[in-house]
Amino acid sequence: MKVKFVDHEQEVVKASDALPLPLYFTNAVFFTLFFSVVYFLLTSWREKIRTNTPLHVIDLSEIVAIIAFVASFIYLLGFFGIDFVQSLILQPSNDIWAADNDEEEIIIKEDARKVPCG
Repeated sequence: MKVKFVDHEQEVVKASDALPLPLYFTNAVFFTLFFSVVYFLLTSWREKIRTNTPLHVIDLSEIVAIIAFVASFIYLLGFFGIDFVQSLILQPSNDIWAADNDEEEIIIKEDARKVPCG
C-alpha cells in the first residue's frame, strides 16, 4: 500500500510577479518610472504655477504620467510592504489566545512526519 502526502501550501502571488522578468530588472524599471514621472509632473506643475494656468487643466502627457505614477506606486507599495499596509487597515484580533493557537499549529505541522513509518 502506497501512502501519498499532499502539500497544501498555496503559492503566494507577489508584487514582483507583475512582469515575467528578473526581479532586479523589474525593480529597476518601476523605480526609474516612478522617479521620472514624479520629476515630470513636478516640473510641469511648477511651469503651470509660473504661468498662472490652473492645475486641474491637464493635457494628455500629464494624464499618461499620472496613470504611470499610480501603476508604479502600486507596484512599489506591493513590493516593499503590502503586509505593513494591510496591518494598518485590518486590525489584529483582540483575542489574546489566537496567536498561541497559531504557534501551536505551526509547531505541530513542523514536527509531523514527512514520510510514513516503516
